[in-house]
Amino acid sequence: LTPGYQAFIEASGNRRQYESEFDASPDHLKRSSSGYAVAVGTQLNLGSLITGTAYLGYQNQQYDDARLSTAAGLYLGASVLWNVTQLTSLKFAANRSIQETILIGSSGYWDTELSVTAEHELVRNILITAGLAYSLDDYQGIKLTETIYSANAGVRWRFTQNYSVGVTALIQHRSSTLATDRFTRAGAAVDLKYSF
Repeated sequence: LTPGYQAFIEASGNRRQYESEFDASPDHLKRSSSGYAVAVGTQLNLGSLITGTAYLGYQNQQYDDARLSTAAGLYLGASVLWNVTQLTSLKFAANRSIQETILIGSSGYWDTELSVTAEHELVRNILITAGLAYSLDDYQGIKLTETIYSANAGVRWRFTQNYSVGVTALIQHRSSTLATDRFTRAGAAVDLKYSF
């Protein structure tokens, strides 16, 4: 289109086939389905400052069992990296798509996710990160929505060219229209990585 911008058209189809013809619910629903998605999008490449991809379209998933409602609607995705400085970067991501479920009465759910992650190179071999994320699951055919908020922070030390060790802390809260599905959890992890 212009320098730094490329347009594209995306089309895909799928067939989701379950090994067992019926699920274990009292109504014995057939969960196999067929679907498609179409979208238009753009790729960004504004030198070393901003790079990424974004698309917007329509997705449809139709189930073999007529008792399961068709899931159809807005389909989107984006992933953009902004190098604020040579040492600091921000990554923005967004996705909305249809996912599978085995909840009784629901054909599937729309999964909407938004996130932002910041990275900063403290010194040459130490990287600190922090992130926020939001997720909304809207179940089709039943009155159930779940919302998940999460935050994380971490530090990674590359002590050789190939090896690094990282520490990450996470807190997550889930709210739901179903009282028994609400919770808050916190966790921490330590990992050793080898890269080549």
